[in-house]
Amino acid sequence: MTGALLVGSIIAVGGFLAGGYISDRIGRRAAFVRFGLLLAVVGTLLTVYIVGLSNTSVPAIYLGFSIMFGLVGLVWGSGPHSYLNERFHTGSRSSGYGIVFSFSIILPSFYGFYQNWLGKVMSASQTPAALLLIGSIIVVVAAAIGPETQTLRYIDE
Repeated sequence: MTGALLVGSIIAVGGFLAGGYISDRIGRRAAFVRFGLLLAVVGTLLTVYIVGLSNTSVPAIYLGFSIMFGLVGLVWGSGPHSYLNERFHTGSRSSGYGIVFSFSIILPSFYGFYQNWLGKVMSASQTPAALLLIGSIIVVVAAAIGPETQTLRYIDE
C-alpha cells in the first residue's frame, strides 16, 4: 500500500502541473467543471474497481492508484488555490483565502462519520466511491454557479 501511495503521489504532481496549465488556457471554472465531471465518472468507477481488487493484484492496484491520483491532481491542480485567491481583492486576499480554505476542509474531515452512515445503506467497502462521487458533484455544481476568474487583474487599482 505504501508503494502504491508513493507512486500515485508522484503521478499526482503531473496532474497538478497539467491541471494548472489547462486551467490557465481554458479558465479555472471550465477546468473545474470538466475535471470534476471526469473525476465523478472515471474516478468513481475506478474506486469501485480498486476496492474490489485482491491483495495479490499489486500491478492493478498500482495502476489504479496512479490513474486516480492523476485525476485528483488534475482537479486539485486546475486551480482551487488560484481560484480562491482570485475571488478576493489584493487588500484582503491572504485572509480571505485563509478563511475560506480553512472552512472548506472542516466538513470533509468528518468523512469517517459519513462512511459509517453510508455503510448502513450500502456496502461499507463502496462508501469511498460514493463520497468521491458526492464530492465531485459538489465541485462541478460550485464551479458551474461560480464566476470565471481567469481574466481578473491581480492588483487592485
